Amino acid sequence: MAEVSHAQKQSPVGPAHRRLGKVQMIAEKVAMSAMQSVLCPIKLRPPILRFFGAKIGRNVRIAQKVMIGQPTNLTISDGVGINIGSFIDCSAPVFIGERVRIGYGVIINTGSHMVSQSVYRRSSDDHIRRPVRIERGCWLQTRCMISPGVVVAEGCVVLAHAVITKSTTSNGEYAGLPAVRKRSLSVSDDETEVRAIGGIVEPFVAEGARKRSAAGR
Repeated sequence: MAEVSHAQKQSPVGPAHRRLGKVQMIAEKVAMSAMQSVLCPIKLRPPILRFFGAKIGRNVRIAQKVMIGQPTNLTISDGVGINIGSFIDCSAPVFIGERVRIGYGVIINTGSHMVSQSVYRRSSDDHIRRPVRIERGCWLQTRCMISPGVVVAEGCVVLAHAVITKSTTSNGEYAGLPAVRKRSLSVSDDETEVRAIGGIVEPFVAEGARKRSAAGR
């Protein structure tokens, strides 16, 4: 996969193709509304999304009241957790990487409009759709917002109520409106796993690190 530039927003794309047109759109809306209910079993939500064209990995947990638009444009990798009340607009493709954590009420937005020359500043026929990419290991905290075209690079933490308007660089903590990088985050424990032996939790070196160490690297 070609590396995505973090310096600029991703290019606009066209609308999602629905093979069955308005019939499919109505069915999606009904299904996505039903999926938000506390009565919908958590294990049933990924299969519903897959039925409507989303690519969903293993061990994905989606809480109640999560609103997803146009699931055919959605890709969720293994081990992702999405908490209560989040909104994911998939008018353009949205990619969520491995073990991303999405907190309460997070907004991931892919759509916007040009500012009109008229006093009526937003017209209905100039919809701009830009993909959003959340790379592996990120944590989007409560009520933060991801703007159209943004890449949140791997290992980033977006603090509560922050608004990401530009693509980030990896392993950083971002806060504010608009959000800026506040500090770099350590990745020193990436070579360490944790195991429980007889109720005692102890760290040990992951297999890949052990092999590199044995090879003198």
